[in-house]
Amino acid sequence: VTQWPELPPLGSWELWGASFYLSGSMPRHPALVLEQTFPMEVPFATVNYSEEGPVARLEVKMHNVPIVDDVLEHVLSRFSALLRNLAQRPEMVLFIRSDARNSAVPAVRHIKRFLGFVQENGSEFVLVGRGHAIVLCPKGILGNTLLA
Repeated sequence: VTQWPELPPLGSWELWGASFYLSGSMPRHPALVLEQTFPMEVPFATVNYSEEGPVARLEVKMHNVPIVDDVLEHVLSRFSALLRNLAQRPEMVLFIRSDARNSAVPAVRHIKRFLGFVQENGSEFVLVGRGHAIVLCPKGILGNTLLA
């Protein structure tokens, strides 16, 4: 592989505390077998995923059922595997739509866990994430206060 002077040096790099390898060729990684993973139905959400060319779409529809800790961890581990797979395919971008109109109000620990998940997978989100739309419909004083 030829090294061009106007480009960064090829080889090992460290960025944001993570190790990367810069090569002169685009990596090739197979897509996930979607039929084995999606749609994902759990009591508090239905998760659908699709790919059309280089565009991946993740649709999450929340249900009015309390979130259970171990099920949330299962969903987050699947989401993490999906993010890693997309990040290994440089041509891919991800759009997320979360429909929380019928969602139960999450516990503070679930909000903190999700924020921790975003932090843990930050480099993958930066590489592939291109947008996240959250659809909400507040009901009553509490719902309007939470959105304010």
